[in-house]
Amino acid sequence: MKKEDIKKILGKQDNAKDYLKQLSKYNDNLNLPITKKGNVNLKSDKLWDFVEKSWESDLSKGLIRKMFRQTPKYIRGKNALNTLTKFKEEFIIKFKEIGWAFTQSDFDNYIQRINNNPNMTRDEKDERIATDCVKNSWMKELNTLRNDFIETLIFEKSKNIIPTLSHSRGVDFFYKF
Repeated sequence: MKKEDIKKILGKQDNAKDYLKQLSKYNDNLNLPITKKGNVNLKSDKLWDFVEKSWESDLSKGLIRKMFRQTPKYIRGKNALNTLTKFKEEFIIKFKEIGWAFTQSDFDNYIQRINNNPNMTRDEKDERIATDCVKNSWMKELNTLRNDFIETLIFEKSKNIIPTLSHSRGVDFFYKF
C-alpha cells in the first residue's frame, strides 16, 4: 500500500506509532526503535516510511480493524440506531419537524431575509435566527449519527473494509479486494 493511503488510514502519527507497536507483537524482525519508556522513536517522515515498508496486507488490515473498534466513531456507530431514534424524537419535540432551516451556502441570504422582514421585531428576528442556527446544529449531529451508523454497518458486513482511524474528509474506508 502507498504511503499516502496509509496516512489516510492512520490519520495521525500517534495512530501510526500505535499501529507499529501492535505490529511488533506479530513480527519479531520489525526492529522497531523503542525508547526506554516504551514509545516508538521515529519522527514524521521516517515514521511514515517505516510504516509503509513494514505494511503486511492481511496482518495490517486486521490490526487496523482491531484499532478501529476502539475508536469513538465505531462505538458511536454501534450505538447509533438507539441514539438516532431518541435523537429524532427529541428533534421533533423541539423543532416540530426534521429539516434544515437553511443551507450552509445560503446562510448570508437567510440572515438577510430575516433582517429585512418588516413584520418582525428585532427580538423576534434574533430569536428566530438563534433557533434556526440551533436547529441546523442538531441536523448536523443527526447526519453524523446516521453516517456513523451506515459506516459501521458497512464495516461489519465485510472483512475487506479497511477503515480510516481519524476523520479524513472524503475517505471513510478502503476496500481491499
